[in-house]
Amino acid sequence: SLLSRPRDVHHDALADAGGRQSDSSWDTNVLSSSCTLAARACFCGVVNNASFCVLLGASQEIANEFGQSKFQPLIINISTVGSVLGVFFSSKVIVGRMGNRARILFTTMGNVLGYATIGIAYCASPWDARATTHESPAAPSWGFWLCTLGAFLLGFVQSVGEVMNLALYSSYSPIMLGSWGAGTGLSGIFGPLLFLALHDGLALDVGVISFLLVGTAPLYLGAYWSVVVDRDTRRAAHGQSRGVTKMGTLALEHAQMHASFPSVAQQEERAGATAEVSVPFTCANLAVVWRFCSVVLTNMVAVYTLEYSITSGFMQAATTCAPTRSWIAQSDNNNPLLWAMYNVGVTLSRASVSYVRIQRIWILTALQALNVLVWGLFASVQWIARWQSDVPYYVAAAHMVIVGFMGGACYSNCMYLFNTSTAIPERYRELGLNMGFFFSNIGIILATGLVTILKSTVLSKHALFPPDGHCPEPAQ
Repeated sequence: SLLSRPRDVHHDALADAGGRQSDSSWDTNVLSSSCTLAARACFCGVVNNASFCVLLGASQEIANEFGQSKFQPLIINISTVGSVLGVFFSSKVIVGRMGNRARILFTTMGNVLGYATIGIAYCASPWDARATTHESPAAPSWGFWLCTLGAFLLGFVQSVGEVMNLALYSSYSPIMLGSWGAGTGLSGIFGPLLFLALHDGLALDVGVISFLLVGTAPLYLGAYWSVVVDRDTRRAAHGQSRGVTKMGTLALEHAQMHASFPSVAQQEERAGATAEVSVPFTCANLAVVWRFCSVVLTNMVAVYTLEYSITSGFMQAATTCAPTRSWIAQSDNNNPLLWAMYNVGVTLSRASVSYVRIQRIWILTALQALNVLVWGLFASVQWIARWQSDVPYYVAAAHMVIVGFMGGACYSNCMYLFNTSTAIPERYRELGLNMGFFFSNIGIILATGLVTILKSTVLSKHALFPPDGHCPEPAQ
C-alpha cells in the first residue's frame, strides 16, 4: 500500500533492493519517546535551522546597508555552499570518529562563531541604516564580505547539526523524527518573523540581532545533550548496546565484567560493536550507499531542485509587479507571507511522519513537478500583475502550503527510510544521511543556477513586459 503504519518497516520501499538485513527488529530496539523528549527534539529543529531562516530575512538588509545590493543572493548561496561542505566534512571527518557530545560542542561553537562574525562586521565596519535597494551608500564592502563569511559558517554547522540530530533520533520511535521535522518547519515560520519583530518592531540592527542569537547556542546544547543522556541511560539500563554503536561509539560494557580480564563473550561483544561503527566517506563506501539508497537520493535531488525553483525563482518573478497599491501587493510584504505559508505546509508534512509513512516517495516528487509547472505559468504570464486584484495573492498563498507539504513530506519520508529500512546495513546508515543532505544541497544549487539564468532571460522584465520592461500601472 502507499501508506504504512508505524510498525510496518519490513515493507518499506527499499526492502526490494536487497542487501543485508538488520539483526534486530525495529520494535525491540527503539526507545519510546515522551512529550518532553519530543519537545526537545522540536526545539533542536527550530534552533538548528533558524540561522538559515533568519539569514533569509536579513540578507536584503545586510546587502543594502553595506552598499552591496546586487550581491544579496550571494549570502544565501554562500550559506548553501557551506552546507554542502559541512555535509562532506561530516561524512569524511565526523562519522565514525566523533561521539554525540563532541558533535554538539562542535556545532554549538560553530553557531556562536557564525553569529558573532556577523555581529562583529556591524561593529567594526561603517554601514548605512537608511539604505534601500536604490541607493549605494559609501560603506566599505569588507563588512558585507565578513557577513558572508558568517553565513558560510552558519550553513556549515547547520548541515552538520542536521545529520547529527537525525542520527540520534533513529534510536527512538518515529515521533522524535516527526518532532524534529516539525521544528525545522517552524523555524521557517518563526525565523523571518523573529527578525521582523526585532528589526522593525524594536528597531535593532542586524549586528545586535546576531549577538542576541548567540544566546540560543547554550539552549541548543542543553536540549540535545539531555536527549543523549536519556538515550545512554536507558540503553545501559536495558543492556541494549546497538543504539549506541550506531552513533559511532563502542557498545556499553556489562557492569559486572572484570575490566582487566574480559571474557570471551565480552570480546565478541566488543568486536561486534566495532563492526557496527558508522563508516566514513570513501569512494568505495559511497558506491555501497548508492547501491542501497539510490532511489531515496535521486528523489531528494529532484524534490529540492523543484522546491527551490519555486521559492527562489518563480515566486519572486510572479510577484515582481504589484497589481494594486495595497499592503499585500508590495513584494517586501507578500514574499515573507508566501514563504511563511510554504513553511506551514513543511511543518505539517514533516510532523506527519510520526503517524503516517509514504513509501512511494516518487509520487511526492511528481506532484512537486506539477507545482513547478503551475508557478512557472504564474511567472511567465504574470497572472497576478495583470489581474489587477489582490485575490491571486490569496490563491498563491494557499498553493504555497501545498508546495511546502510536498517538499516536507518527501524530506521526512526519505529520512524515515534512511533510519529504518532493513535493506540498508547499519554501519552505512549515517553515511547515507550525509549523502542525502549532500545531494539535496546539490539540488538547491542547481535550482539557484537555473532561476538565475531564467531571471536574466525569459523571466526578465524586458521579456515579460516588452518592449520597455515596465510593470503595468497598479489598480487604485
